[in-house]
Amino acid sequence: QSLRDILTLMPTGTDEEWGAIASRLEAIPAALDKVRSSFEQGMARGVLPARRQVLGTARTAAVCAGLEPEAEGEQPAAPWFEEFASGYAGADTALAARLAAGASGATSAYAECAAWLRDVYAPAALEEDAVGRDRYVTLARVYCGADIDPEDTYAWGWHALARITRRMNACASRL
Repeated sequence: QSLRDILTLMPTGTDEEWGAIASRLEAIPAALDKVRSSFEQGMARGVLPARRQVLGTARTAAVCAGLEPEAEGEQPAAPWFEEFASGYAGADTALAARLAAGASGATSAYAECAAWLRDVYAPAALEEDAVGRDRYVTLARVYCGADIDPEDTYAWGWHALARITRRMNACASRL
């Protein structure tokens, strides 16, 4: 999802900015290959995620590729990357062609990724969800850049929520 989301954060006002988007689109297949390689190394070492997480990621990739609908009962939308690239309204036909080709390559890469996740990675994944203190502490170190005590963090979170709730209620009373 991050590979897709970064495109929505990029400026789109000039041909130069659309050129940067084309470069990013062209790089998506190689980026997904690297992700897959990392997952394969993890499988070889027995470092596996929860199956439910893998299947959710596979579904997101399939939706981006236009293979599945966003919501039940809907038809699949146009492939996300192709829809995004079609937003280019400039006159540079070579750039438009690069964007279209990059979007097509990204769409194919996401479709392949979805299939690999479902057919290869999910069957190897763990049935139980990836939860618990040990996993939390490890991921907290990754995301926070520091070791934290989960119990202290939990208590702090509840304290902060109570403080914010009191302030919101006081504000609502004044209004």
